[in-house]
Order: sequence, then structure tokens, then C-alpha cells
Amino acid sequence: MRHLGVRLVPNAMAEETVEALRGTHTSGRRYSRDDPIATVIAVSDDGPVSVFRDGAVLEHRFSED
Repeated sequence: MRHLGVRLVPNAMAEETVEALRGTHTSGRRYSRDDPIATVIAVSDDGPVSVFRDGAVLEHRFSED
């Protein structure tokens, strides 16, 4: 990990081909499509955690508080 809180801007193809989820999760998923060897972990303030690779959702969980 090199940075936190960085805005990920996907290319036009990723925006067209990768379905939107929500906020940071959509950005993370689309970025993972642009960089297929990256594993992207998106964490929201309200609980959901998602893991993406090559545009695919590997895991999506909600907090069990």
C-alpha cells in the first residue's frame, strides 16, 4: 500500500463495461479492471468491504455489528 484516500479514475472502457455498485466500490472495481494484476480493497464508513480483481467482485461483506 502506498497511499490512502486517492481518487481512482478508470478509463472509458472500464466505465462502459463494469457495472456500477456504490461510490468507492464502483471506483475500486473499475480501477481493478484497468489494472488486472491489482487486488483492490474498498472499505466504506457505513460497513461494506469489497475485494476486486480484474473487474470481478471476489468478496463483498457487510459489518455484522
